[in-house]
Amino acid sequence: MKYLLILLLLFAFNVQAMEIQYDGEIIQMSDKYSGKNFSKVDLTHDAGLEQGTNIYGSNFYKEARIDDVNPVKEIFPIGMRGVTFYNCNLDNVFVPPFNTVIGGSNRKIKVQNDGEDWILDNAFKPVEPMDIERRKEFDVSFDPKDIPVQKFTKEEKEQHEEDYYGPNRLSVISP
Repeated sequence: MKYLLILLLLFAFNVQAMEIQYDGEIIQMSDKYSGKNFSKVDLTHDAGLEQGTNIYGSNFYKEARIDDVNPVKEIFPIGMRGVTFYNCNLDNVFVPPFNTVIGGSNRKIKVQNDGEDWILDNAFKPVEPMDIERRKEFDVSFDPKDIPVQKFTKEEKEQHEEDYYGPNRLSVISP
Protein backbone atom coordinates (compact mmCIF):
# COMPACT_ATOMS: atom_id res chain seq x y z
CA MET A 1 0.00 0.00 0.00
CA LYS A 2 2.87 2.37 0.84
CA TYR A 3 4.39 1.88 -2.66
CA LEU A 4 1.04 2.47 -4.34
CA LEU A 5 0.72 5.77 -2.49
CA ILE A 6 4.24 6.79 -3.56
CA LEU A 7 3.48 5.91 -7.20
CA LEU A 8 0.23 7.89 -7.09
CA LEU A 9 2.08 10.90 -5.68
CA LEU A 10 4.75 10.61 -8.37
CA PHE A 11 2.11 10.63 -11.12
CA ALA A 12 0.08 13.41 -9.48
CA PHE A 13 3.10 15.73 -9.38
CA ASN A 14 4.50 14.56 -12.73
CA VAL A 15 7.80 13.47 -11.19
CA GLN A 16 10.30 12.09 -13.67
CA ALA A 17 10.34 8.31 -13.45
CA MET A 18 11.59 7.02 -16.84
CA GLU A 19 15.31 6.29 -16.99
CA ILE A 20 17.74 5.75 -19.86
CA GLN A 21 21.39 4.89 -19.86
CA TYR A 22 23.42 7.36 -21.87
CA ASP A 23 27.20 7.31 -22.08
CA GLY A 24 27.38 4.99 -19.08
CA GLU A 25 25.21 7.25 -16.92
CA ILE A 26 21.60 6.67 -15.79
CA ILE A 27 19.50 9.73 -16.64
CA GLN A 28 15.96 10.47 -15.47
CA MET A 29 13.57 11.38 -18.30
CA SER A 30 10.35 13.34 -18.11
CA ASP A 31 7.35 11.04 -18.47
CA LYS A 32 5.26 14.04 -19.47
CA TYR A 33 7.42 14.93 -22.49
CA SER A 34 9.23 11.69 -23.47
CA GLY A 35 8.05 9.30 -26.16
CA LYS A 36 5.26 11.63 -27.31
CA ASN A 37 4.11 13.24 -30.56
CA PHE A 38 4.05 17.04 -30.23
CA SER A 39 3.96 17.73 -33.99
CA LYS A 40 0.65 19.58 -33.70
CA VAL A 41 1.29 21.13 -30.28
CA ASP A 42 2.47 24.64 -29.37
CA LEU A 43 4.38 24.55 -26.07
CA THR A 44 5.17 28.28 -25.85
CA HIS A 45 3.09 28.63 -22.67
CA ASP A 46 4.03 25.30 -21.05
CA ALA A 47 5.53 26.00 -17.62
CA GLY A 48 6.66 22.38 -17.22
CA LEU A 49 9.65 22.80 -19.51
CA GLU A 50 12.05 23.91 -16.82
CA GLN A 51 15.73 23.64 -15.97
CA GLY A 52 16.82 20.02 -15.73
CA THR A 53 14.00 18.53 -17.84
CA ASN A 54 15.26 15.60 -19.93
CA ILE A 55 13.19 14.52 -22.93
CA TYR A 56 13.73 11.25 -24.80
CA GLY A 57 12.43 10.12 -28.20
CA SER A 58 9.70 12.68 -28.82
CA ASN A 59 8.55 14.15 -32.12
CA PHE A 60 8.30 17.95 -32.31
CA TYR A 61 8.54 18.17 -36.14
CA LYS A 62 6.65 21.04 -37.78
CA GLU A 63 5.57 20.77 -41.42
CA ALA A 64 6.60 23.77 -43.52
CA ARG A 65 4.30 25.00 -46.26
CA ILE A 66 5.78 25.66 -49.69
CA ASP A 67 5.12 29.41 -49.26
CA ASP A 68 6.83 29.66 -45.84
CA VAL A 69 9.93 31.81 -46.18
CA ASN A 70 11.27 30.52 -42.87
CA PRO A 71 10.21 26.92 -42.12
CA VAL A 72 11.52 27.05 -38.54
CA LYS A 73 8.82 27.46 -35.88
CA GLU A 74 9.18 28.72 -32.31
CA ILE A 75 7.19 26.27 -30.19
CA PHE A 76 9.02 26.40 -26.86
CA PRO A 77 8.65 29.02 -24.09
CA ILE A 78 10.74 32.17 -24.38
CA GLY A 79 13.53 31.86 -21.84
CA MET A 80 13.41 28.04 -21.68
CA ARG A 81 16.83 26.92 -20.39
CA GLY A 82 18.49 23.71 -19.28
CA VAL A 83 16.27 21.27 -21.20
CA THR A 84 18.04 18.33 -22.84
CA PHE A 85 16.55 16.52 -25.84
CA TYR A 86 17.78 12.94 -26.43
CA ASN A 87 17.03 11.35 -29.83
CA CYS A 88 14.12 13.69 -30.58
CA ASN A 89 12.85 14.86 -33.96
CA LEU A 90 13.24 18.64 -33.78
CA ASP A 91 13.14 19.27 -37.54
CA ASN A 92 11.84 22.77 -38.36
CA VAL A 93 11.85 23.68 -34.67
CA PHE A 94 13.85 26.48 -33.06
CA VAL A 95 15.59 25.21 -29.93
CA PRO A 96 16.39 28.26 -27.77
CA PRO A 97 19.97 28.84 -26.61
CA PHE A 98 21.10 27.20 -23.36
CA ASN A 99 19.30 23.94 -24.17
CA THR A 100 20.96 20.76 -25.47
CA VAL A 101 20.17 18.42 -28.37
CA ILE A 102 21.83 14.98 -28.22
CA GLY A 103 21.18 12.67 -31.15
CA GLY A 104 17.95 12.90 -33.11
CA SER A 105 17.65 15.62 -35.73
CA ASN A 106 17.19 19.38 -35.91
CA ARG A 107 17.19 20.08 -39.64
CA LYS A 108 15.38 22.66 -41.74
CA ILE A 109 13.07 20.91 -44.24
CA LYS A 110 10.69 22.37 -46.78
CA VAL A 111 8.68 21.25 -49.80
CA GLN A 112 10.11 22.78 -52.97
CA ASN A 113 8.50 23.53 -56.35
CA ASP A 114 9.09 19.92 -57.45
CA GLY A 115 6.71 18.84 -54.69
CA GLU A 116 9.50 17.09 -52.76
CA ASP A 117 10.91 17.69 -49.28
CA TRP A 118 14.43 19.20 -49.32
CA ILE A 119 16.90 19.82 -46.49
CA LEU A 120 17.80 23.51 -46.32
CA ASP A 121 20.97 25.34 -45.31
CA ASN A 122 21.04 28.23 -42.81
CA ALA A 123 20.02 30.66 -45.56
CA PHE A 124 16.93 28.46 -46.22
CA LYS A 125 18.25 27.35 -49.62
CA PRO A 126 17.73 23.70 -50.64
CA VAL A 127 20.88 21.57 -50.49
CA GLU A 128 19.71 17.95 -50.58
CA PRO A 129 16.43 16.10 -51.15
CA MET A 130 15.10 13.97 -48.31
CA ASP A 131 14.82 11.04 -50.73
CA ILE A 132 18.37 11.27 -52.08
CA GLU A 133 18.95 7.49 -51.99
CA ARG A 134 15.80 6.85 -54.03
CA ARG A 135 16.85 9.52 -56.52
CA LYS A 136 20.28 7.92 -56.89
CA GLU A 137 18.67 4.52 -57.39
CA PHE A 138 16.54 5.85 -60.27
CA ASP A 139 19.27 8.17 -61.61
CA VAL A 140 17.17 11.27 -60.85
CA SER A 141 18.89 14.60 -60.31
CA PHE A 142 19.40 15.65 -56.71
CA ASP A 143 21.00 18.96 -57.67
CA PRO A 144 19.05 21.95 -56.27
CA LYS A 145 19.56 23.84 -59.55
CA ASP A 146 17.17 21.34 -61.18
CA ILE A 147 14.24 22.35 -58.95
CA PRO A 148 11.63 24.02 -61.19
CA VAL A 149 11.26 27.79 -60.89
CA GLN A 150 7.46 27.47 -60.80
CA LYS A 151 5.50 25.10 -58.57
CA PHE A 152 4.28 21.99 -60.41
CA THR A 153 0.57 21.70 -61.13
CA LYS A 154 -0.97 18.39 -60.09
CA GLU A 155 -0.77 17.13 -63.68
CA GLU A 156 2.87 18.23 -64.05
CA LYS A 157 3.75 16.53 -60.76
CA GLU A 158 2.16 13.26 -61.93
CA GLN A 159 3.98 13.47 -65.26
CA HIS A 160 7.27 14.28 -63.49
CA GLU A 161 6.92 11.23 -61.24
CA GLU A 162 6.02 8.96 -64.16
CA ASP A 163 8.97 10.24 -66.21
CA TYR A 164 11.39 9.59 -63.36
CA TYR A 165 9.97 6.53 -61.66
CA GLY A 166 7.93 4.89 -64.43
CA PRO A 167 4.23 4.02 -64.56
CA ASN A 168 4.51 1.83 -61.43
CA ARG A 169 5.80 4.77 -59.37
CA LEU A 170 3.27 4.25 -56.57
CA SER A 171 4.75 0.86 -55.72
CA VAL A 172 8.17 2.55 -55.57
CA ILE A 173 7.13 5.60 -53.59
CA SER A 174 4.66 4.06 -51.15
CA PRO A 175 6.08 2.22 -48.15
